[in-house]
Amino acid sequence: MGKRIMIAAAVAALVFAAVAPAMAQGPAVTLILKSGERVRGALVDMGGSDFTLSDGGRENRVPIGNVAVIDFVGGGQGIPTTETSKIQAGRHLVFKKGGASFYGRLTDMTGNPLVLVFETSDGRQQISTNEAGRIYLATWEGMPTGGGGGTGGGGGGGTSDRPTTRPEPTNDTVSVPANVRWVDTGLQVRPGQMVTFNASGEVTLSDDNRDTAGPAGANNGRVAVRGAQMPGIAAGALVGRVGNSMPFGIGNQTQALRMPGGGTLFLAVNDNNHADNRGDYRVRINVGR
Repeated sequence: MGKRIMIAAAVAALVFAAVAPAMAQGPAVTLILKSGERVRGALVDMGGSDFTLSDGGRENRVPIGNVAVIDFVGGGQGIPTTETSKIQAGRHLVFKKGGASFYGRLTDMTGNPLVLVFETSDGRQQISTNEAGRIYLATWEGMPTGGGGGTGGGGGGGTSDRPTTRPEPTNDTVSVPANVRWVDTGLQVRPGQMVTFNASGEVTLSDDNRDTAGPAGANNGRVAVRGAQMPGIAAGALVGRVGNSMPFGIGNQTQALRMPGGGTLFLAVNDNNHADNRGDYRVRINVGR
């Protein structure tokens, strides 16, 4: 009897080993990085700061902040300018198979098969990865733009791909939702560059409708606690960071601030728990020379 049990256990282990990789396998995608590099694999998960891909049984983690596009359909090629022309700084642009699109912010991936979760102006929206076409998170080097044709993307000579260098100075308006820890503005800044911010709007920092804040901070004067982007300063205040540098306060001031480093500019609502927050700030950003 004991021998039979051991054989059964061994067979079960072999079956599990054969099934487990298939269960973890996600949809095949191509990630286009902001640098223009392509990374391919099976999309498995979205963690706090990384996308996880599976490539031939190997796990590959790609920082979310480095990704410009998640391409479910085109292998990172033939990106149409009819899509890229609609990209807006600080907003994720979602195209479904068939051409339907909406703006939102990708916040989670869950289930098997994977379901993509977005926060939109109309509330939470979910779509299956089987429905997804391309998700644009930011612009990238070599992104096809309008000038010379309908599509581009590395399919040989004569394409309309051109490196997109952001002109300076530039002026962008970005939405900063209160329920997202950091918002990628899509703007690149240099160390010491002067940037002005003009923020407006009101957010709610908890389930209590009276717990409101403006860009300068909570209307009741409370300060953020441990776990916030900048504990010890006003809860709900508009804050920023460049790349992975230390956060800095912005609030409602309109004087130009000197950037502490070079890289992507991120903005956030200063709070330790963003899950129960509502509303957003609208921030006009002027990047000087």
